[in-house]
Amino acid sequence: MRNFPKLSSNSLGMLVKRMHKKASQSISRYRISAVAFDKNGEFIAQSCNNVPMEGVEPKHGAGIHAEAKLMRKYGTKVKTILISRVGHGGEWRPIRPCEKCQALANKLGVKIITIAECQESAFE
Repeated sequence: MRNFPKLSSNSLGMLVKRMHKKASQSISRYRISAVAFDKNGEFIAQSCNNVPMEGVEPKHGAGIHAEAKLMRKYGTKVKTILISRVGHGGEWRPIRPCEKCQALANKLGVKIITIAECQESAFE
């Protein structure tokens, strides 16, 4: 696969299951998980989104985004982030990074792709 040179179709299947499980663990309204890879396509870390801290008035997008957490923690070591979103019924939902996360990714030189894009490229 062109986006992840170290992933075979079998390991992609395991990654998809892992991302689904991690997203399902989120207690946020939008259950999102992200996985970071380095320049060689090696796994760095995985994260899910968090709800806002206590005392902060909840609003759309106010939690800590999964991809932002990874970029802040690992910085320029991250070269690719794979994001996914799971509905409360367990189904895959559409996702794209917000403007702030995309701006941070652009600043750090990180490519953010969705699980749907990754699965499509596996069959090319």
